[in-house]
Amino acid sequence: MVTPFIRPFKIKRIIFTYLIPIVPLFVLWDGVVSSLRTYSVKEMNGLVENLNGTENYDWEIDKVKSGPGVVLYLLGTKKE
Repeated sequence: MVTPFIRPFKIKRIIFTYLIPIVPLFVLWDGVVSSLRTYSVKEMNGLVENLNGTENYDWEIDKVKSGPGVVLYLLGTKKE
């Protein structure tokens, strides 16, 4: 709280005191919110079923373990 009042005033001091320590909190918030917004396998199956022309594609919907978490994916390849 007193950093802006330390003389001589330097913008570098404000950046390193307030701005840089906030960056990890923004990264944490972004990661948590992004994880909460992902679709489940059931929801992705529902999305594919409602598409027009879905019979022209082979759909692969699955999850893969990656480190401590799981990666969900939906892969559509055109039938030959």
